[in-house]
Amino acid sequence: MTTVRCYYVNNQTLCVDDFAKNIINLTKRTWKRLTVCEYEKLLEEIHEANAKELIVTEIEKHRYEIRTYYRIYRVAVAPQRYRYFMEIFDGSSAMYEYVFCRTKTSCLQEMKKREQGNKMLY
Repeated sequence: MTTVRCYYVNNQTLCVDDFAKNIINLTKRTWKRLTVCEYEKLLEEIHEANAKELIVTEIEKHRYEIRTYYRIYRVAVAPQRYRYFMEIFDGSSAMYEYVFCRTKTSCLQEMKKREQGNKMLY
């Protein structure tokens, strides 16, 4: 089950990570870590704007030694039109990073480039 939800609001596609309290702007290709207060305020604003919730699918997940986790998401922004992004969690430092991709294949290529020489556990 994914903890990421996406909305179309104010001509932008915004995704929120309920677990990490991050906001991912797919339109501007940016992301930001929010405090709990900022996160709750943002969710309130999204719901007040009657934002359209988009379908989010976690299409792949992998783990590399030592503690790096990758999740690739696909967001349906229109019929037959998708946006992709990859969540990278470094378990050693407890840091998140998001990479924006044109396709699933380009996300996988970026992951393999970053983990060259490291062992994939799943």
